[in-house]
Amino acid sequence: MVFDLDPHESQSFQTVVEVALLLKSVLDTFGLTAYPKTSGASGMHIYVPVGDGYDYQTVRKCAVTIAKFIEAVDPRVTLVRPIRDRGNRLYLDCWQIGRGKTVAGVYSLRPVPGAPVSTPLLWSEVNRALQPKAFTMQTIFERLHRMGDLFRPVLEQKNDLAPLTKH
Repeated sequence: MVFDLDPHESQSFQTVVEVALLLKSVLDTFGLTAYPKTSGASGMHIYVPVGDGYDYQTVRKCAVTIAKFIEAVDPRVTLVRPIRDRGNRLYLDCWQIGRGKTVAGVYSLRPVPGAPVSTPLLWSEVNRALQPKAFTMQTIFERLHRMGDLFRPVLEQKNDLAPLTKH
């Protein structure tokens, strides 16, 4: 399950951080472990690895349910897809679950000045001090050496969606 937090150009990265922490809180309520990473651009991706036996439709339905709740409680957030209809709200993309959907891959280099890298984070790093532009082609290897691959648990973790599918 993937959530893509895509802020409006008028929103600060602090808004992304606050919405990510709200999303984490909701996921925690259902006993789901989530893993954040910078997008390498202006947003953040939240990954919720799921156990075997869940099809695309089930995972997507769970993601949409969570996203609709976030949209209902935070007026800075929208699920509206067309950019022209979003206003100045952060787009919480919960529709990336399905064949043929794309999202910036972990450790991918983004084609913009400064060469930012989509970087896995610890939840303790998701705070006011977080500066996604600090993770670049020049800094990522030292971080990997120091912290290891923070994305590895996404490939090993198996969240059970049963508490969510009952709601």
